[in-house]
Amino acid sequence: MLYLIDNQQVTDPRLNLAMEEYALRQLPGENDYLHLYVNEPTVVVGRHQNVWEEVNIPYLRTHNMLLIRRISGGGTVVHDPGNINFSFITRYTRERFNNYREFTRPILKALQKLGVPARLNERNDIVIASFKISGNAQFTSRNRLLSHGTLLFHSDLARLRQALQADSHGIESRARRSVPSPVTNIVHYLSRSLTLAEFRDLLLDAYREAFGTLRTYHFSGKDWENILNLSRPKYGSWDWNMGESPPFILRRTLRWRGSPVQMVVRVEKGRIHNIEFSGEEEAVQELRAASHRLPGRRLEYGEVLNGLAEIPEEIRTTLLQLLPV
Repeated sequence: MLYLIDNQQVTDPRLNLAMEEYALRQLPGENDYLHLYVNEPTVVVGRHQNVWEEVNIPYLRTHNMLLIRRISGGGTVVHDPGNINFSFITRYTRERFNNYREFTRPILKALQKLGVPARLNERNDIVIASFKISGNAQFTSRNRLLSHGTLLFHSDLARLRQALQADSHGIESRARRSVPSPVTNIVHYLSRSLTLAEFRDLLLDAYREAFGTLRTYHFSGKDWENILNLSRPKYGSWDWNMGESPPFILRRTLRWRGSPVQMVVRVEKGRIHNIEFSGEEEAVQELRAASHRLPGRRLEYGEVLNGLAEIPEEIRTTLLQLLPV
């Protein structure tokens, strides 16, 4: 039996991702579950990605966008009120794992009925011509499988591009990198006007056609308590969302007091492990003395600023510009 999860129109990504994980791990395994939801503006990175290689951190900070790490692999995506997200939770089988066609077939049928020439490509993205409208990823837990993805309906593509314009030069890591793709919105290919809510209803019709009766699953009070308890310490935490990034090295070059200086920053669990400077000795000594309070701190604007609070403004401004915060 396929159940549609009632998320009570929640748009908080921390809660929606917690609902998804809770349904995967805790709801009765004899049923399948569909979760369709919309989030407020958020960047969602894959489980094994380095946030600082994927995301324009200063842009998110100044535009009040959230950043969340999901449990599945794959690349970075952007959610906003013009993007609908789908999650399908079912029994794991070897045939279903990495078989995205089974889970995207209803979506493709719904789009094709609307005259949208969408297809699933070799990277398991849903595309229109060469333009991506959906990225997909999977995750398994015991004998359960989560297959989920995005659908760009009328998203703010300018915001999407800026949010993903990471200042990653000089970063060395073994993290999984996203594959850049040109994107577009579904609305540009519709022959008639549709709201996001109407599009969602058409998706539900397609799932009913594919799987038969679609019942609604209402979380109990205890379910909601458990979802909140998962959301706050995990999807609401810096340690999960940022600190789970793989270790990396940041190399930057600057001129200080007229001399070239190389800076090497080693970052582990999202925290500055150590900073090394090389170059003209007098310049190096000044920079080393200025940054001595940074090791151990999060690579985050507020923490770095606090670590540089008592040094001259010129040095503080220079180091803040060099670090991707």
